[in-house]
Amino acid sequence: MGKPLLVLWIIVTIVSLTTMPNMDHLTKEKGQITVQILNKCAVAKEMIKQMDKKGAAKRMAL
Repeated sequence: MGKPLLVLWIIVTIVSLTTMPNMDHLTKEKGQITVQILNKCAVAKEMIKQMDKKGAAKRMAL
């Protein structure tokens, strides 16, 4: 059972490596690759800030 799985793994690896896009070419063609910040993350950070402000105000009132 181990040998056919190993052969399959090697074949999948070779196919993946040969069909992978050329990242150098893509970078030159499209420009620098950047990861955009998710809007949900920004919203969550803002919500946390607002909750911290409200919590601080309640603690000061007590």
